[in-house]
Amino acid sequence: RFDPTQASNYGWLGVTYFRLEKYQRAIESYNQAIRLGPSAVRHMNRANAYNALGQFAKAEEDKKRPVHWISSIADGSAIVAARPSG
Repeated sequence: RFDPTQASNYGWLGVTYFRLEKYQRAIESYNQAIRLGPSAVRHMNRANAYNALGQFAKAEEDKKRPVHWISSIADGSAIVAARPSG
């Protein structure tokens, strides 16, 4: 059963749409997943969908976020770094 309060459900829905080459629908699903629970994987998946649509600037923005989060894990500030930046 699909629970609309679970970010992972939208993340997997995005993966499904991406595999079906429905990239805009994938982005919409990833957007909802990120709103409910931001993660590096969700941002990278959305970046891949943006790339598939030729929206390279948006893809680059999403690719920058996980790099910041990964470097934050090393210095112990991951909880703060994982908050949306605005």
